[in-house]
Amino acid sequence: MKKSILFSVSVILLLSSLACDKLQNPNNGNNSSSNTPTEELEAYFNSSNNTLNLYSEDLMRAIQSTTGESPQYAPFLSAAQEADALLSGTEKLAMDIYTELSSGNSESRVKELMLAGGEAENLFSSLLHTQSSLIEILNNMVQNNPRISNTDERELKKFAGTLPLMNEDLWAEDDQPAQFTGLSLHAAKRKLLKIQHNVIQTRAVFYRFLNEKMVKKELNYDKFDVLVNSEKDYVLLGESYTSEISLGAYSSQAKFSVSVNGKSLPIKDGKAIYTTRGSRVGEQKYTARISVNNPLTGETETFTKDFFYEIGQPYVSVSADNMNILKIGEDNPVTIATAGISSQSLSVSISGGGGTIKKLGKTGYMVKVIKPGKV
Repeated sequence: MKKSILFSVSVILLLSSLACDKLQNPNNGNNSSSNTPTEELEAYFNSSNNTLNLYSEDLMRAIQSTTGESPQYAPFLSAAQEADALLSGTEKLAMDIYTELSSGNSESRVKELMLAGGEAENLFSSLLHTQSSLIEILNNMVQNNPRISNTDERELKKFAGTLPLMNEDLWAEDDQPAQFTGLSLHAAKRKLLKIQHNVIQTRAVFYRFLNEKMVKKELNYDKFDVLVNSEKDYVLLGESYTSEISLGAYSSQAKFSVSVNGKSLPIKDGKAIYTTRGSRVGEQKYTARISVNNPLTGETETFTKDFFYEIGQPYVSVSADNMNILKIGEDNPVTIATAGISSQSLSVSISGGGGTIKKLGKTGYMVKVIKPGKV
């Protein structure tokens, strides 16, 4: 849901820009002769503003929802609410001036209200104050909540330049509020509607920035492996061996430490390898401890678990299947059983009696001898 919201804003802002460009050249479209220029002007902006307001409402709901799930994001919600109050006040001022301007039809109304009446200067000061206050809100949020803000001073400065509140098309540096000088009543109304539109647009941009920063910082689980967990790592002949086999995901970029029985282990590609040599027969136990830094809260969490394995005394048992002798010239089946030795690691040979031995299975062999004697 959040991705679709973030994607749609670029389309909305583009459409808003196109609508405003069209207003600069109203003859490019098929204008209805039944509507006055002011009515057409308001219709264009109302449509675009309504779309932006719906988008901002979606973003605010996302901010509230994320804060409800993760209370540590409360500063983001507070920042959004403070920004809304500032922008709403500035929008109201612009529209109050627009209403006053619309109360008369005289071209001199612009000069009387905007210049002699000081409303242009008043509006410009309000816009300037609102823009600086928005950046101050973000600065305070970042400084007071460095763990969750995920923003630096350079990024804030760059973001400040994207706010459409003080758009250069509205306020050139050289004349500022004096841009209302010589404007017709219709042109002055258009400028005020454009200011309102930029305020609404700024709210959407501000909320979007907060939403992007509220995305939870999670570990990227980019490695996979097969995990096997068995009740015991040693079984006797005839016993059942049971294990749980699952797909394990882990992060090669995770910052964590591992220790076994208090001794630290090196970590490579998100894994630590524990190796030990058996020194006594019987069940063995070791305690593994992992400490990982939570990127969301900045706190270190520790997990501990005990593991067991069995060390057995290796031995080998050799027996002829028929009797304890080998017959010359015949096939003599022999069973070789081992304990504590992997069958893949076992190498069997025969000496004496001119004998040969051939493996038939995991424990079965066939022996042939050609002369009497000890084998």
